[in-house]
Amino acid sequence: MRPPKIVGTITSFTQSRHDLCPGETSNPPTAQQFDFGGCECVSQPRHPATMQPDHQQEQQQQPGVFRFSRDYRLAAPPAVTKPNHSFTAEVQTHNWSQFVGDSGRVNSVSVGAVNNRVLKTGAHRSAVNGGGPGPLSATPLPLPVPTTPMGSTTKLISDNRSAKVPWCQCLPSLATVMVILSVTASLGNLVRLPTVVFHNGGGTFLVVYTILAIVIGIPLVFLEVVLGQFCQEGTTKLWRAVPLLKGVGLVKVLTSFLVAVYYPVIMAMSLFFAIWTGKGPVPFTECDYLPPRGSPPQMDGEICLQETFLKPPDQDPVWFGVDIALLFMLWALIVLCVFRGSRSYKVCAFFTFIPTVAGVIALLSQELTISSQGINELLLFDWKYLFTFDTWYYALIQLFFSTHIGFGNITTCAGRLYSKSNAFWTAVLYMLCNLAVGISFVCVIYLWIGRLETHGIKLIWPQIPELFVITLLYDVTIHLFGETAQIWAVISFLVLIFAGLNSMVVVVFTVVESIMIETKERWRSWMITAGVCAVGFLAGIICLLPVRMELVHMLDHYVIGHMVAASTALELIGFAWIYGSFALYSDFEFVLGQKLNPIWSAVWFLTPIVLVIFEIWSLVTLPLSGSHEHHDAQWLYIMGWIFYASSWCIVLVVALWQIFNQVDYNIGQKLLSTLKPSRNWGPVDPIYRHGWVVWRGQSAIGGERDFTLKRRGTRDYTHSVKRAHSNPKGGSRYHPPSSNGSSPGALHTSRASKGDPPFVVQLPPNDLDEHVCWRKDTRHVNGKT
Repeated sequence: MRPPKIVGTITSFTQSRHDLCPGETSNPPTAQQFDFGGCECVSQPRHPATMQPDHQQEQQQQPGVFRFSRDYRLAAPPAVTKPNHSFTAEVQTHNWSQFVGDSGRVNSVSVGAVNNRVLKTGAHRSAVNGGGPGPLSATPLPLPVPTTPMGSTTKLISDNRSAKVPWCQCLPSLATVMVILSVTASLGNLVRLPTVVFHNGGGTFLVVYTILAIVIGIPLVFLEVVLGQFCQEGTTKLWRAVPLLKGVGLVKVLTSFLVAVYYPVIMAMSLFFAIWTGKGPVPFTECDYLPPRGSPPQMDGEICLQETFLKPPDQDPVWFGVDIALLFMLWALIVLCVFRGSRSYKVCAFFTFIPTVAGVIALLSQELTISSQGINELLLFDWKYLFTFDTWYYALIQLFFSTHIGFGNITTCAGRLYSKSNAFWTAVLYMLCNLAVGISFVCVIYLWIGRLETHGIKLIWPQIPELFVITLLYDVTIHLFGETAQIWAVISFLVLIFAGLNSMVVVVFTVVESIMIETKERWRSWMITAGVCAVGFLAGIICLLPVRMELVHMLDHYVIGHMVAASTALELIGFAWIYGSFALYSDFEFVLGQKLNPIWSAVWFLTPIVLVIFEIWSLVTLPLSGSHEHHDAQWLYIMGWIFYASSWCIVLVVALWQIFNQVDYNIGQKLLSTLKPSRNWGPVDPIYRHGWVVWRGQSAIGGERDFTLKRRGTRDYTHSVKRAHSNPKGGSRYHPPSSNGSSPGALHTSRASKGDPPFVVQLPPNDLDEHVCWRKDTRHVNGKT
């Protein structure tokens, strides 16, 4: 494909660098041809004394012929030496024509008589057209030329965009908000958090949990959101920055899958209670009996489950068939929410998050109108729990379950679903909503507990802790709800089911996206989704086989919490320590478009130390066979610790594989190579990546930050062109609006049909020497090749 020829008249030009071509002089002579490294131009004859255009000779002179094959950073500020070529031109009233050799079509242009026009080439064509020639434009240049501290003229694309945008327009779309907030109403936040609060000190534990959520949770969410927006390829490709620790990304995906194995089992219990409560009567006829004399005290809901849903298949295969049917229904619903990727995820977020939050608000309002005794008990503060290690450790583990930090879910969603949202405010909004939803449902649970105690019913620690909230809700339905028992019970159980869907959609989406990225999209999304859900469905059936859901307890207590804490510590060590605080700091500033407070780097540097101390201390002080009050079967905790050790084996094996795959002379050099970013580390989008390369180069040379290099990708450009086609008078990011529907001095290219609106391409000019897609064309206008 040959570069386009721009035919026009140049009446003056300014040369900002004098070593462009061998033999050039500082003052351009008259009627001489200049070669700007691939751009050949013919200046018009000028009067020798004034160096002004000689209009008498101008009429006889052929117009200048331009051939562009390199980038030109235009309108350099006076007395500034630029690393590339710069020129300004005054455009007279002329008809311009663009000749594209491969199309055989002439696109006519009309440019008005304006002073100080800038011809912009290079990166616009290479970035938009994958290295080939593309549309050029002439656009007005204000006087004086505004530049950034780095000398960039990127802001000259459209000065009307420099005005402040109203804060309401900075908010992401409603679908994006739903996707961000849907994870806050998760099953870990509504089922696991009240259980841990009830068992570890009540209000004191909630204070410790809130402190950790603010001090550690917000920085970790902020880190994962920015890394996801920067890398754009999920949690596995994130480790191109530190190839030695690529196994950490695989462990995160495995952890998400293990959560997806046992969460549907808990959801199936809620679905069982919702269906049986809806059809009535309450209490269930299947559970209307007295426990045998001498049996340990249990809650009514727990006894009911053990006699129905949790009966071993050899004792009652009918109930086991009901279990499988309910599991299948839930997994089928999950497939529908994920099989189309981000599109189905966004739709599902509307129908799961809103009912969950509405149900929590309705339950809290209904209970507060009756009694507030449970809230008074929750507000009791016990200093003994505050200075106990168990409280802080379980609060830290619960933080991971409630917020999905360390599972790779936030990183994957940030790169795929909300890659353009403000990372800092996304993290703050996410954490505040997470605390609000979790604490609200904890208040609902304590209000129920307070009302049960007023009726003389004393709660005991359940034999199946993972089902504490579900069995408590059945007891509340029997003793408290009265005439409206069925309605409120169905609402409560549906809230738990929707919370489970919020969790399951994000973890399955993470697993599916990771498999698609690692297999280079060899299979379609729906095929991978169906395969993952089928394996999860079969694994969930296995979890139902042991009595009292022992496999679920093993995954929840021994495996997942430890795996998430260890992988998060390794992630922080890899990025804050190995990749380097300075490089991480620079990348974050590029994504955010503003300076980053150094306190974030300090938090990310110190947090892995805290996590490692907590993890080692838990192995030393906490019982390896369960908790202080309850010890599990030997086979159970041994299998749990083997699963946890296997995660470290994955990290070690992948690290050895990465070392031996390096092309170096010895083991030491191979090890050092795995501690450095790989060549393909960085943003995937070519335009986004090019801006990042320019950013890194400027930062390394001068140590400054050019915040005009916005993170704009190919999708931004294509959406801008579509908007310009549909509404050319409105303008867009790349199409500055005008009163008459066109930008004065811009190059408007006509379409094939007369009815199509014109389009304008204006992108920030950048140095093409570092562009990975640019193919330089060395042909000149004099016929030499």
